[in-house]
Amino acid sequence: MVEKEEWIYSSVEDLAPGIRRILRIQSWVPPLERLPIPISRVLMECASRMNSPRRNPRVKETLHIPFARLPLTMRHWEPRDWSGPRPVVFFMHGGGFVLGSSRSHRAFCELMADEARCSVFSIDYRRAPEHPYPTALEDAERLFQWLQEQREIWGWQNQPLVVAGDSAGGNLATILCRRLRDRGEPLPDAQLLIYPLTDFAQNTVSYQKYGQGFVLTRSLVDWFFLHYQAAGQYDHHDVSPLRCEDLRGLPPAFIALAGCDVLLDEGRNYARRLQEAGVAVQLRVFPNMIHAFVNLLVVPEARAAAMECIAFLQDLFQGDEGYSLSAAADRPFP
Repeated sequence: MVEKEEWIYSSVEDLAPGIRRILRIQSWVPPLERLPIPISRVLMECASRMNSPRRNPRVKETLHIPFARLPLTMRHWEPRDWSGPRPVVFFMHGGGFVLGSSRSHRAFCELMADEARCSVFSIDYRRAPEHPYPTALEDAERLFQWLQEQREIWGWQNQPLVVAGDSAGGNLATILCRRLRDRGEPLPDAQLLIYPLTDFAQNTVSYQKYGQGFVLTRSLVDWFFLHYQAAGQYDHHDVSPLRCEDLRGLPPAFIALAGCDVLLDEGRNYARRLQEAGVAVQLRVFPNMIHAFVNLLVVPEARAAAMECIAFLQDLFQGDEGYSLSAAADRPFP
């Protein structure tokens, strides 16, 4: 294994040209944390639409409203030319528990559905500060249980199921898996964690190196944490999964990280902790990427990184004998 002191950190010069252009444009816009929350939410939605391709006509979309008395929705994408039981991805969007939605991540979800030949369900959990911790986690559990019940009704219960998420969504995804394990409930077949938030401590080298001038700044993270209102509980494993003492028995994980991202070190640390607990892990670090690259699909290198995440789903769903998470767990981390 590679020790922490030997990790190689990227710089702005290592970033893909398209990413550097996006960072220059971002520098002209007021920081999201200095704007009213409704405006910040609209700006994130607009940025996602601008930096993602047009909707995929080969994929159809359905909106589910599972609970009459709760403002919860779930967007569902599936290939138009495929009917019958299919693998399922249960996806939770990023945005620091404050921003983002199933709409902001539409392009990536469509890409997963089309390329991995699966059904993707992206949830709209309630966001902070209107609904602080632990509302988002509780909503994720409700919607996951609803989906499990629907899979039985649809006859999909024997198809693979992956829990996935990016950033704050990655935080919810892996905590959901651990809570299912603790209750002795059936676990997903795998976790797809994309630059997941795993520790609220903010005491890593990557926070020092990338805390300013990138998409996710230390100031923005502080703003997210303030609104999530988990003060005093940052070391609890339902907030910071890296702090969980026992990670044994969790589903196999594919963890994708960006080279210039404040969450880089904690993502690496979480991958290492999972591996030490005997969980099969594949860690992929993209040195030329920044946080939120799955929402920057107009950049060829970002789309290629997103496709590597989807390749994990393809191999898992197709049962490719040449791919093994168990074998991947024995490889040194990059």
